Amino acid sequence: MNVYDLAHELAKAISDSEEYKSYLDAKKIVEDDETSSNMVNDFHKMEMEMNAKQVMGQKPSDEDVKKINDMYQLITINPAVKGFLDKEIRLSTMVTDVFQIINDAIGEVSE
Repeated sequence: MNVYDLAHELAKAISDSEEYKSYLDAKKIVEDDETSSNMVNDFHKMEMEMNAKQVMGQKPSDEDVKKINDMYQLITINPAVKGFLDKEIRLSTMVTDVFQIINDAIGEVSE
């Protein structure tokens, strides 16, 4: 069993998955509309800024949390943006689950 061959099979399985395909479809719809694209980009930028603060050990302020929640509520009124963000979460969850499975197996090996 070659780990690299299996990794390539896993990559293909992910790219063939419904989660990935529906994500790409939703991404194209958002990218084709400048307003929707700007909404998503601004939201992602705000998320990254908040995540950067957390990585540096700073707790997000109540104002930051309210700001990002308010922005999410506002942009998800747009059905294309909501669909994209929902599909992005589904894909991210799948990838996180796969990573966790691998991490659990490596943890068992190193113990």
